[in-house]
Amino acid sequence: MPLAGPSAQASAPVNRPGWWSAAFVGLLLAWVLLNGLEFLVVGVLTAAVAALVPALLAQSWLPRLRPLRALGFAGYFVLESFRGGADVAGRALRPSLPIEPGFFRHRTSLPPGLPQGLLMGTLSLPPGTLSVDMEEDGRTLVLHSLVGDATAEARDLEARIARLFHPTAP
Repeated sequence: MPLAGPSAQASAPVNRPGWWSAAFVGLLLAWVLLNGLEFLVVGVLTAAVAALVPALLAQSWLPRLRPLRALGFAGYFVLESFRGGADVAGRALRPSLPIEPGFFRHRTSLPPGLPQGLLMGTLSLPPGTLSVDMEEDGRTLVLHSLVGDATAEARDLEARIARLFHPTAP
């Protein structure tokens, strides 16, 4: 399910203050969840300064995020993080488990920017899988996997990410 670029319905133009505001709120919420309300002034200052990074690095557009789907993706992320870590630890502790390392290519239909970045960043979740490179065409990912062909996991993850941003995705 391809998503189109900046001019599509799935995205809306934003300005740097918008990026800063979104990052500030997210970072401040993370601070409060981790530290409570103690030292809130320090949290506000830290979040304000740290929010400058995404605001300065922001693209001119931001895909619209589906909030309930984002919550579901967060749960998937946490569960897959544990599953992937346990699988790799098991393979390290029990050398009898099969390891079939290799490099694989996966062509993505996600647009550049946040959706592709999220795909590349979370491809380390499936056990023994890692995003290595994006080819010059800007659409083909090179993946490394310890457990054979990882393209099925990449397709599944890409579909989940597409559902986060695309309003009509199932």
